[in-house]
Amino acid sequence: SSGEKFETIVNIGNHILNKIMDILKPDYRSGISYLEYKTPSITWQIYKYIHVILQIFIFVGILRLLISILNRKVKNPEIAYISLAFYSLLAFQVFTTYGMGMDRVLQITLVLLSPFAIIGCITIARAINSVIRGLNLKITTFSFSAVKLFAIFLMIFFLFNSGFIFAVVRDTIPPYCIALNKSAGWPVFNQGELIGASWAKFNLEKIATDVKNGLLLSSWSGKKMVAFVITPSNIREIPSHEFILLDKEFIRDKMSLNLYYNFILNRRNKLYDNGESVILSKMVMLQ
Repeated sequence: SSGEKFETIVNIGNHILNKIMDILKPDYRSGISYLEYKTPSITWQIYKYIHVILQIFIFVGILRLLISILNRKVKNPEIAYISLAFYSLLAFQVFTTYGMGMDRVLQITLVLLSPFAIIGCITIARAINSVIRGLNLKITTFSFSAVKLFAIFLMIFFLFNSGFIFAVVRDTIPPYCIALNKSAGWPVFNQGELIGASWAKFNLEKIATDVKNGLLLSSWSGKKMVAFVITPSNIREIPSHEFILLDKEFIRDKMSLNLYYNFILNRRNKLYDNGESVILSKMVMLQ
């Protein structure tokens, strides 16, 4: 009897311990997970360090804010408390994200936290300067502006964050840089595709199109225009009475399919063509 009770207590304790370990286990896209990622190149390693430096700047800036709150020297307490709430949300992403991801939360919280990066940089620069003076180091020419230092850091941050550096050194471009990496899986539209969708919006009621252009029409036109979604497997099922909207990329990728070329292009006329977006007429019935 006593042995069974002891075993039950041990099992309960083990279950609680496992639950605690699951909670503390870093989630995918958490801060710890990003730090543990093996970077594929020196460019990505530098990019990781830049983000770490940014977080250090923000952390020091938030510490300055807490000191100001404790000393009751805050001029706008409402903004200060909201900023603390935003930083708490960001800090929570270090281990557990609940599906949001630290990268996404960082983009949201930087709306309020970005000024604290400047404050943190200035604080660190002044601390370094004070240490040098306190140690009586013979560095008479050592002088710098903390604001200029942060401006240089911000320039480097933008060059990396925009994907420009990755494109210059021909490295793997981050997937969110949709202007440079259109094959990342995100729907990216150029000016010609937007104009083509606009023409369809104002001149047609219903249209058949592929998944990518269907997203554009559904979100932009404000009405349900897509009557049929085209995929390589249902080309023969496209209704003959429907107009077709396609972009140059879709046509180029599918032109190698004789079925597509013979069944679609040969039996439909171009109703609209701006070089990037094409609208095909209803099917011409053969006699």
